[in-house]
Amino acid sequence: MALEFWDRMRGGLSGGKSTSRAKRLAARQNGKLGGRPTGSVKRTLGEFLMRCKLKDSDYRWVERGILPLTDAGSGRGGRSPRHQFAKFFGVTIPLGMAASVLKTTAYKQKHAKPGTPINKIVRDFRRAARKAQKAGW
Repeated sequence: MALEFWDRMRGGLSGGKSTSRAKRLAARQNGKLGGRPTGSVKRTLGEFLMRCKLKDSDYRWVERGILPLTDAGSGRGGRSPRHQFAKFFGVTIPLGMAASVLKTTAYKQKHAKPGTPINKIVRDFRRAARKAQKAGW
């Protein structure tokens, strides 16, 4: 759909903005908590990160995305990327059980802001998972 002159003057399409009082109040409360509360989402963490629906067999290659987030490398502030990833989403990642973490719905649904270290970590996770998918894991 092409934008008309008046659409450009308004700043483009304004989809996704909530207008009801209840939605604004809920969005404000969730923002103060640092994202939606845990357990209030229906998608799994793996589906949220990969931005698509996943079958049980797909978690094999999604789990490969956590491998680059090793504990050996230190991220910003002396914390490993794995620790930052787990802290950001409010989950714990035990060694060797990454698939169970990615199948959980008890996580904080938060979006990483561009230019932050967690944004780079999430991009690296997504890149490694897609590479494993193409390799046929």
